[in-house]
Amino acid sequence: MEKPAWTTGGGPDPGGTRLAVAWRADQDSPRWAHRYTPQAWARLLAGPARHRWTSRDLNALVRDWIGVNGSLPDSPHRPIGLLGAMLAWHGNDTARPAALDDAREAEELAAARARVAAQHVERVAAAEARAVGRAAVGGAGHTAAREVAAAIAARALARRTHVVAADTARHDAAVRAARGAKQGPSHYE
Repeated sequence: MEKPAWTTGGGPDPGGTRLAVAWRADQDSPRWAHRYTPQAWARLLAGPARHRWTSRDLNALVRDWIGVNGSLPDSPHRPIGLLGAMLAWHGNDTARPAALDDAREAEELAAARARVAAQHVERVAAAEARAVGRAAVGGAGHTAAREVAAAIAARALARRTHVVAADTARHDAAVRAARGAKQGPSHYE
């Protein structure tokens, strides 16, 4: 079994240093991560860095630890030792703690991209249908239908006008009769 990187000698690991820099820069990292320099964290984080851990994995490990153990001090006495205990408790550098979250987000992103692509296809189809509809508006069939509808509307208007004129003439005659006026042609006729 391979010994954890923090138990072996040597200088700061470049991969561990990069992971430490990223972890300390992450806004979700605990405040105590800033108590030591990235070089101080580098030996401890060399193993996880070799297995492509990210700052998100380290923060997920801290959350998992809190979930199992119930709490975590705001200012632990030995932060490097505490993170080492968390890594030992986790036990497997190849199993990234945030891998499931990353996979879920990748799936959600793929679904969102598929929705956007489907919306684009629908928008193109709607634009084509709209163009066909606009072309049909100026077509011979639509023009003939518009002329027939206009003729029907004109006949209905003439019929209504004639009916209203006749009603007005009868009303005018009734008013003249009631007033005793001489019956003559109405000015409406």
